[in-house]
Amino acid sequence: MEFGLHESLPFFAGGLGILAGDHLKAASNLGIPLTGMGIMFREGYFRQFLLDTNLPENPEVVRNITSRLYDSHYETRIAQEVLLGIGGIKVLTAMDIFPNICHMNEGHCSFAGLERISIIMDKYNLDFQSAIELCKRSCIFTTHTPVAAGHDEFPKELIHPYIKPYAVKFGILEKELLSWGKLSGTKDTGKFSMFIFGVRFSGYINGVSRLHGEVARRMWQSLWPKRPVEEIPISHVTNGVHICSYISRHKNSLLERYLSSDWSCMMYNPDLVSGIDNIEDSDLWHVHELDRSNLIRKCRQLLLKQYEKRNAPKNILDEVVTVMNPRVLTICFARRFATYRRAGLLLKDIPRLTKLITDEKRPIQIVFAGKAHPNDNEGKNIIKQIVEFARVYDVRHRVIFLENYDINIARHMVQGCDVWLNTPRRPNEACGTSGMKAAANMEG
Repeated sequence: MEFGLHESLPFFAGGLGILAGDHLKAASNLGIPLTGMGIMFREGYFRQFLLDTNLPENPEVVRNITSRLYDSHYETRIAQEVLLGIGGIKVLTAMDIFPNICHMNEGHCSFAGLERISIIMDKYNLDFQSAIELCKRSCIFTTHTPVAAGHDEFPKELIHPYIKPYAVKFGILEKELLSWGKLSGTKDTGKFSMFIFGVRFSGYINGVSRLHGEVARRMWQSLWPKRPVEEIPISHVTNGVHICSYISRHKNSLLERYLSSDWSCMMYNPDLVSGIDNIEDSDLWHVHELDRSNLIRKCRQLLLKQYEKRNAPKNILDEVVTVMNPRVLTICFARRFATYRRAGLLLKDIPRLTKLITDEKRPIQIVFAGKAHPNDNEGKNIIKQIVEFARVYDVRHRVIFLENYDINIARHMVQGCDVWLNTPRRPNEACGTSGMKAAANMEG
C-alpha cells in the first residue's frame, strides 16, 4: 500500500512503507528481479508512474479512490485494496510480467490472489482447484503487526460486488468465495478479514521476527484448530534495513578506510563485519561527534522554520540558535505515536526527568519526532504532553519536538543520537527496524 523510498517521494505513512522501500533498494543492489506495485496517493504530492485512478475519463467517485493513503471510509478503502491487488496483477499482465513468486505484504493486497488464480487458469488451461494449488505454491504472505488495527476487516456486503465476477468464472457460489474471508466453522459475524483471505491464497506465511512469529502463531491458531500452536504454519524472516540509506557519510568514509571501499556490497561476509572491531575508538567517537553536531544543526534549522510559520517574535527566533548542545548526551525517539509505543513513558516521573536534563555535570537532551494517525486521539494527546513539557523553562531548548517527520529527519536522528529510545509494550512491536538504523550508526 506504501513505499518509503526517499523523502522526495512522500507516498508512505510509516514503518511498513519504509520497509517496502528498503526491500526494493536492497533487491536493486543485489540484482534481484523484483517488481514493486503500489498506489499513487495524490493529495499534497505529485504524479509518478504508479497505480492511479485520477484519470479524466473516470467519474469523480472513481478518481477520488487514490486521493488519500489509508482512507478511513470503508468503501474507498476497499476500492483501494481492489485497485492494489486486482489492478496490480492486471498491470503486470499488461506489461507481460508473470511473476514466479507473488509476495503479499499484509492483507491490503489480498485481492491479488483472485486475479492470480484467474490468470493461472487461462495461462495454463487449468481447472479451478488446480489453479488454487499452483497459486498457493507461488504466493508468500507476510504479516507485520500483532496490533488488531493493522488487519483490515470489512462488511461482507461491500466485498460482494468485487468478488462476484470471480465466483462466476471459478464456477463456485459467491457465498463460498466470501467464506474465504472468515474462520471456518465459526458463526458468521458479517465481517470479511483481509488477513484470512490473503492466507487462503498463500503456501508460505511469515512474521517479521522470531518473537513476532511466535506471537502470530498464537494469534491465528484458530485458522488451524486441529494443530498445536508450535505447528501453526507461520514462520518468520527477521526484517532488516537498507544500511546505505541511513548510515552517515562520515561513518561510511570510516568504514571505507578500515574495511574496504566496497564494504557496502560485501555485508554478507562475516570476516568483513568482524573488521569493525579494528576501528580505533578515537576515530569512531570523532565521526560520531560530527554526526551529533549535524543532528543539532538540523534541529535548529527545523525549529526555526516551525517558529517562523507561527510568526514568533524575534527574541524567540534568536533563541533557536542556542537550542540543544552538540556536546551533551542526546536521546532520540522517532516513530508513529501509537499508544503501545509509549512515547510519553519518560514523562511518568517529571521531577526525576527534569533533574537528569538539568544535571550540571552529566546533562541529557531529548529529541522527539513522529506523527499520530489522524484518528488516533490518544496518540495526539501524547504529542501534546511532550510539546507542553518542552515549553517548561527548566528544560526548554533541551527537549524538542520536530514536526513533519520524514525520512530526512529520521536519517539525521539515527545518525546523530547517542541513545535510541524504544519503549513499546510487549508483544506489540513486531521487529523494531528503526533501532537497526540507529545501531548501524553505532558500530562500536
